Amino acid sequence: MPDKKVVIVGGGISGLSFASQAIQAGYQTTLIESTDRMGGCFDSHRLQDFSIELGAHTCYNSYRGLISIIEKYGLVDSLLKRNKVSFKVYHNGKIEKIVKHLSFLEIFSSLPKIFQAKKNQLSVKDFYQTILGSRNYKNILGPSFNAVLSQDAGPFPADSLFKKRERRKDIFRSYTLQAGLQAITDKVSQDKRLTTLTSCTVKTMEQNGPRFQLKLSNETELTADALVFATPVSQSAAYLKDLNPALARELAKIETASVESVGVMVDKTKVKHPPFAGLIPTDDNFFSVVSRDVITHNKFRGFTFHFRPGLLDKKQKMAKICEVLEIKQNDLASTAERVRVLPKLNMQHKDILAKIDQALAGGNIYLTGNYFQGLAIEDCINRSFAEFERLSRQLPT
Repeated sequence: MPDKKVVIVGGGISGLSFASQAIQAGYQTTLIESTDRMGGCFDSHRLQDFSIELGAHTCYNSYRGLISIIEKYGLVDSLLKRNKVSFKVYHNGKIEKIVKHLSFLEIFSSLPKIFQAKKNQLSVKDFYQTILGSRNYKNILGPSFNAVLSQDAGPFPADSLFKKRERRKDIFRSYTLQAGLQAITDKVSQDKRLTTLTSCTVKTMEQNGPRFQLKLSNETELTADALVFATPVSQSAAYLKDLNPALARELAKIETASVESVGVMVDKTKVKHPPFAGLIPTDDNFFSVVSRDVITHNKFRGFTFHFRPGLLDKKQKMAKICEVLEIKQNDLASTAERVRVLPKLNMQHKDILAKIDQALAGGNIYLTGNYFQGLAIEDCINRSFAEFERLSRQLPT
């Protein structure tokens, strides 16, 4: 019997983690990516031996799925422990301590309500206002959650954030790699058992009986026994419009938001601010600044600004960066820009997901991405692993 063929559309961490399982199990696997690079949100901008992250920034020892990939590809010895530096608030043009913006009186008066509030029944805003107070939410918690998600976090289900996961005590609590997190996805995408096609899109796809026929933008034609979509939710909905209309309709209900990210590298002698892990603006045109100060370098410091979409042009963004860091534009050693699309979750999201999984049941179409269990790296990987398990049951090699 010929090996089963799996085609994955989308070369981010979701698609690559699915691919890592498929090739290990012996499936003939092809991964198609529309851009010129694999990795998606694992996007490390490099200069000499220094790197900054333009997408995902931090990994933890509770990310067991990710650690299994790191171990599989021999990268454990490449992990770097992140230094303990604190997050700061950016308020009225000044970098300040978070504690300055907290009302401890409101926290103490609200704490008894923690036993009444149910995380799985409330939004982020409603839950944290209840247990820590509305002023604290407005002044610091809301901006902090917005910084984490790079969008308005208030409507998100509270239980989609900060999940309790079992930790691996033999791995650094939080870590990165010298060459950046993209070193992980680079390793997976370079696996010789995996066929990868970059700068390539799917022009048409049809299902003939149990198999799929695909025509690609590079004129390649593929057949597949299983078709996996690991693209942003709006793209998956568009691909599935004809293949599975009911599934596409549910996917189209999930809203999205964009974030405009600019990363900069600066000679460390030019930045006077002490090291910080990141900046949380109380009210500004960016969601957050994430620093590379967690890894000490002898020459550079790096910062990634995640801007609110559509407010500033490139020149204005660079001016804002220089204003916040108190540097001149000619102090910048290197810059890079990205625009990403993220899902916007709300309290109806679980109902939508139930209908999505119902529409998937019994078929050979599989879905993974950051709109299922949450936006965290591990959430994406766990969904991919779960979908692969479903594939291996329905389509054994």
